[in-house]
Amino acid sequence: MAFPKTFDAFIPCNLTQFLSLTKFKPDYVSLETLRSIPLGAASSTSFSYAEKLTPPDVFIHCTRCYYFALAFLYNGFPSNTPGVPQITLEELTQRLYLTCILHDIGLTTTEEGSEHPASKMSFELHGGIMAYEHLQASMDSARLGDIVQSIMLHTSQWNEGNVSAVTQLITLSAFLILEDRAARGIYCACGRVVVKSV
Repeated sequence: MAFPKTFDAFIPCNLTQFLSLTKFKPDYVSLETLRSIPLGAASSTSFSYAEKLTPPDVFIHCTRCYYFALAFLYNGFPSNTPGVPQITLEELTQRLYLTCILHDIGLTTTEEGSEHPASKMSFELHGGIMAYEHLQASMDSARLGDIVQSIMLHTSQWNEGNVSAVTQLITLSAFLILEDRAARGIYCACGRVVVKSV
């Protein structure tokens, strides 16, 4: 099995409607296959930026989100739906990588983060604004808008309308990782891991 060349650029917000469009066939995909996806020019500076700002356990969560999202793409994420604009694998994965790696920078406990004018906002808005400032000089407004909006909305859910593929992928992957951790008694609260005593 290989990655499709394009994917639906917009996906229904409603989970039932979204799942009706998927062709999910869970299958093994190696980490080597996922790592073979080329990253864009902004990836190394964004990796360093996120690693500097994000608490270590949260940074690991961010990188895991990227690989979970790639696994969704590999295993049947909506593609070639008639009448739906398509986004190429290359464009989608570049947006997705930056979104995933930066999506929790608003949880920063660094001086840079706590002195930022947006630090009193929710972590989603704070992180989105910091990501915007970090990326704005390096990309066009459509790509930047998708990344920043996905960061700001990654914990939100609606029953109607559409979201970008990037927004749906970061929302699904972050939710599933946190649900898995909660099921194992590990909770992430403001950048600190708390293990529930059993």
